[in-house]
Amino acid sequence: MLELHHNALEVSSFLIADALARNSSIHSVDLEGNHIGDEAAQRLQRALELNAALRTVHLRNGNAISESLLADIERRTADKQQRQSPDDT
Repeated sequence: MLELHHNALEVSSFLIADALARNSSIHSVDLEGNHIGDEAAQRLQRALELNAALRTVHLRNGNAISESLLADIERRTADKQQRQSPDDT
């Protein structure tokens, strides 16, 4: 797990999202409390689509993400976790 919670990463979150789209070794990332907005959250959503290894993105607390976008990201992570095979743990 990559823990980056409460690091004031508002601007850097774009770079992190782009890196997560290509990094297959990180399965979970905690980005709570970083004042991330919808634009960066959309990039994180795209990273979830592109990176099969990335299964969990924690964003619920301390960010400025619209409820509908946050719900969609949480739904996608739940779907990916549900599809995880026992061999992937």
